[in-house]
Amino acid sequence: MRKYETIYILQPDLSEDEIKVIADKVQDVIASYKGDFQRLEDWGIRKLAYVIKKFSRGRYLYLRYDGGRELIAELERRLRLD
Repeated sequence: MRKYETIYILQPDLSEDEIKVIADKVQDVIASYKGDFQRLEDWGIRKLAYVIKKFSRGRYLYLRYDGGRELIAELERRLRLD
């Protein structure tokens, strides 16, 4: 297994409960593909380099984990859907 880091950006107006649901989904994907979850850090709301879907700010989340390439493909797919 290789070590991976992922930073994903969520809408800044999401509630703490909605962020928790998305973080739980990410951890479930890692567990289902036999990955090893290391760390999840909330970096807070920061200014984006450019506007995305009419948002100039976003909530940054940092994720560190171990896994295989199937895990990466599925995690990216699920994050795009959410």
